[in-house]
Order: sequence, then C-alpha cells, then structure tokens
Amino acid sequence: MVSLRNYYAERKSDVKAYVTLIKRLDAQMSPQKSRRILRANVFILLYNLIESTIANCGQELNREFVDITTAQIPDLTESIVNYWIEHTLTCYLTKKGTRISKQLRYENIKNLAKKISMPTSSLELEFNFEGIGNLDYSEIKRIFNKYGIETRLPKKLYQKICRPRFDSKGILQFIKDTRNALAHGEKSFTEFGDYSPEDIKKFAVTVFEYLECMIGKIEDFIQNKKYLK
Repeated sequence: MVSLRNYYAERKSDVKAYVTLIKRLDAQMSPQKSRRILRANVFILLYNLIESTIANCGQELNREFVDITTAQIPDLTESIVNYWIEHTLTCYLTKKGTRISKQLRYENIKNLAKKISMPTSSLELEFNFEGIGNLDYSEIKRIFNKYGIETRLPKKLYQKICRPRFDSKGILQFIKDTRNALAHGEKSFTEFGDYSPEDIKKFAVTVFEYLECMIGKIEDFIQNKKYLK
C-alpha cells in the first residue's frame, strides 16, 4: 500500500503549497477580484485530491485481487460475491449495453460456471471507485459499503464532515458542488472567493483528516483480508 500513501502524499503536498501561497499573497494582491479568484481555485484542488485518492483506493483493491491465487468464490464475503455477480452478468450477457445472441450467452455462462471453482485472480473483478465529479460523504460511503468496507468515522471527524455549515451542506458536499459549479461555468470564481486564508486552511485540514481515515479503512480491509469470510 506504499504506492497509495505516496500518491496521496504527493497530491496533499500540492494542496498545502497552494494554501501557503494564498496566505502569502492574499494581503498583497489587488484588486479584491484577484484575491477571490486565487482563493476559489482551492476548491478545484481539494476536489481533485478527494476524487484521485478514492479512485486510487479502488486500484489498490484491484491489485490485491490480482495477487490472490488460492481463494475461490465460496471464500468471499457476500458483498464481494454480490458485486462479482453484478459485474459478471453485465460483462457476460451484454456487450456495450446491448444483449448478445442466445448462443453466445450460453457459451459465456458455461465459461462462467468454470470460473466459480477457480482462484479469484481469474474472476476479472474490477473495482471502480471513481466518482466523475460526484464524490461527497454519502457517495463515498455508498461505494465503500458496496464492497463491504467499513466507513464509520470517529465522532469528532464525523461532525466536522457532516455538520451542515456551508450553504446548509456538509464540507465534502460543499466542495463537490462548488467545484462542479466552477468547472462547468455555472458560477464565477469571484462568487466563491469570500473565504479567508484561515477558512481555506481549515477546509484543507479537514479534507486531509477524512481522506487519511479512508485510506486507513482500505488498508485495514486489504491487510486483514476482510473480503474473505
């Protein structure tokens, strides 16, 4: 899991450097519009950190399953088996969203039956944690729980993440919605630049704390092989 931690650390350092830049330049910049644009860009960086980190958690789980050579379908937890069934039926009974011929479906099902007694490394599982602009607390929880990965947060962190403090939203939903509004041109950068450098630092620190907690969850799931019964 060194690669996951290293990738996260690299992206985290980008955000920290930008937050430091805001603090250093904010008082020097004129007019006010320039300061607001500089501040608002942090929401793009924060969402990028969130989505890339969660996507890399899925890639880490994919690597784990490729390396398994002994476990079989009956050894897996119900959550993983259910995902495998859903994933496999989609791949084996359709092609690019269109149902394939009856004969080919029969052949695919025969091949599928053979795989049930084979090691999980041959199951062609692919865990997709990518959010495509849609990741907030609820969506990340849904994705992790789908695979049976525990998502409970310490009480204080849960309150930081979920308490509706920003436009009646939790911090992750606010970051997601702000990033999307900026990226899609629905709002201007000056509309979201009224947070102080101190506020922005608090945003970043809370996101770091949450993501590091979720990385810990995926590491625990893999290291303790919680995908097995």
